[in-house]
Amino acid sequence: MKKKLAFALATVTAAGIATATIAATPAFAVPFAPHPFTSVGVSWVNVPVADRIYLQPDSGSPYYDDTIFKEIPAGITCGAGEIVGPALVANGVSCVDGSSAPFTPTKIDFGFGINFYGQTVTGGWANSNASFTFDRPTTNYDDSIPYMTGNRTTSGLYLGAIDLDYLASDSNLWIARTTVEGHSAFVVTWENFPGHAQPASDGLQSVQAVIIDLGGGDFNAYLNTDEFSIVDTVGDYGYNHANYLSALADASGTNVITVHTVEGFPLSPVCQSMRSSVFSKLGTSDLTALDGTSLYAKLADASAKTLSLYSDSGCTTPINVTAKDVGDYALLSMSGDDATPFGWGYYDNTTGYMGVVELFPNQDFRSLVNGGANPLINFSYNTTVRGRVLIGMRGGHVATAEQLGVTSSTALPETGLDSSQTITMASVSVLVMILGGSILAIRLRRRSSGLRRGM
Repeated sequence: MKKKLAFALATVTAAGIATATIAATPAFAVPFAPHPFTSVGVSWVNVPVADRIYLQPDSGSPYYDDTIFKEIPAGITCGAGEIVGPALVANGVSCVDGSSAPFTPTKIDFGFGINFYGQTVTGGWANSNASFTFDRPTTNYDDSIPYMTGNRTTSGLYLGAIDLDYLASDSNLWIARTTVEGHSAFVVTWENFPGHAQPASDGLQSVQAVIIDLGGGDFNAYLNTDEFSIVDTVGDYGYNHANYLSALADASGTNVITVHTVEGFPLSPVCQSMRSSVFSKLGTSDLTALDGTSLYAKLADASAKTLSLYSDSGCTTPINVTAKDVGDYALLSMSGDDATPFGWGYYDNTTGYMGVVELFPNQDFRSLVNGGANPLINFSYNTTVRGRVLIGMRGGHVATAEQLGVTSSTALPETGLDSSQTITMASVSVLVMILGGSILAIRLRRRSSGLRRGM
């Protein structure tokens, strides 16, 4: 549920368009100046201001909530003429070209193509909830990456995907088509985004995605975190039901099923109350037994990532699941900590194939914030750079450690529902930990109704 807290009137009144002095005048010379921002971590890719294209807010919009952003080139103006391209603009703003003819803002291009699970991706749409989707714009938040990818049938990058706002008095959103480490690169950056309906003084999120073109469709991606100080006092950030996805095509006819992760599932043998919903691309199997049903489960084998299913609270009457079609999946959920989606999802709109890399499935949101047990600002994966996750693809497949040039941590596997990964923490004061990363290879389409949040 959206938080009902209102902005302080002074915060809204002060919003407007910032007029702070910046270090360099943007090459596009528009009547807009972004807010000064100095990164505090070492992961940030600091593109020269002159090379950035900023979101220019409508003068009547002190903040944007659950908003999709598109791009306009030079020569285009929007709103009452105060927005001048090149710029990022909020979805729905009215724009015209130099002849006063209507102009429709476009999706945001990388400037190159990447081979993402065998499909060429050239760009997409940013949103106010720290996500960038490839196939269609969406503003979903507080959902797991498997849910968002399958439910919205889109590929994308998710750097938190919690309920955030662009606050005109404090925030910047910018992109850049630039060069990183000698390669063409695309950068999208969210700076100083507060939680929804919260003032900046209650904490901010600053995250950045960098896609580095290695040629031939191969790429590396940096997911950088510079600030994650949002205070979750009311427990309203992140998805609050632990998710467990099962490929029904692999069912054995017994009540034991394999799920993509057992992260967050109690180790005790006590029956856990769960809810099952169904994803199906083919739609030819009878999935009613698991579609919108309440059931119970126990952990069968943590190392094998299996659960046993039952119809009663005493876990005495098994629910045997026979093999279904390839493309049929059950998403089981149970009460859990508020978890933060962080990683990427892929959806093939032709075949229903889906691939997910989610680095913190079902893990407590509070552990990732500044001062938490595993703060993102100190977290490193496949790199020694503090605050950075390094993932990539080679030939349309998830890059191996060797391909990434990594020797200190284990790369995510190409196939399999889940695998525990060794995570290297850059700070010498932090111990090496084990984290469950998820790779899913599934065909699915949401069959049951009821979108939770966002478009």
